[in-house]
Amino acid sequence: STDLSSGAGKIGSSCMKFTGNGSNGVSELVLANSTDFNFPGDFTVEFWFNFVSSDHSGNGGTIISRRGTATSQIGFRDSSNGQLMIQAPGHNALFGPTGLHDGNWHHVAWVRNGTGTNNIKCYVDGNQELQYSNTSPWFNVTSPLYIGSYGAMESWGGKLDEVRLSDSARYT
Repeated sequence: STDLSSGAGKIGSSCMKFTGNGSNGVSELVLANSTDFNFPGDFTVEFWFNFVSSDHSGNGGTIISRRGTATSQIGFRDSSNGQLMIQAPGHNALFGPTGLHDGNWHHVAWVRNGTGTNNIKCYVDGNQELQYSNTSPWFNVTSPLYIGSYGAMESWGGKLDEVRLSDSARYT
């Protein structure tokens, strides 16, 4: 299930709390399919997250995703080491520091700025941790946008706050 957690947000007095376990137990927020989420040009996907390893008992755990022939997602491939994973058309990588399952709030931003070399960057707590090149639409599929799962699979356990998807590059 997904709950509103009072008094526990990074900013303000509440946040979303997900109770996933890395498997098919669903803990998610589903936003209906919309081409507004395709992002053929610049974009920023950002959020604050907080979890400890006991929040999430399974392997994997997707924070934001859209499934289809060209899947895009960001989350944790292996929650035991607390390192983020990104999967997008033509790219699949672990990135950032390990140990992000420390019970503190962490900020993540996934940004595309232009079409040149290394035009996509991922930031964790303000530090650039990954860069790669890609000009494909970020989410060029016809599925819903999932927050807290990979479409009823790989559900994530932890807290999310200030989730924002923008059709502009907010960080460069």
